Amino acid sequence: SKSALHSELDDTKGIGPKTKELLLSKLKSAKRIKESDYQALTEIVGTAKSKIIYNYFHPEEEKESN
Repeated sequence: SKSALHSELDDTKGIGPKTKELLLSKLKSAKRIKESDYQALTEIVGTAKSKIIYNYFHPEEEKESN
């Protein structure tokens, strides 16, 4: 799952290796990152990066800027 996450998040502008490592250390798998809600992602990586990640995996539910 680490390689799956690597290829998916590598294409996402604004998400670098440290963010990916942090997400994996907290959530343990690419599947769990994809399934995480916006609030859970925000608690791990902050508002700006969580918005990028959430919108990447859930384009139909894009989070707007507050």
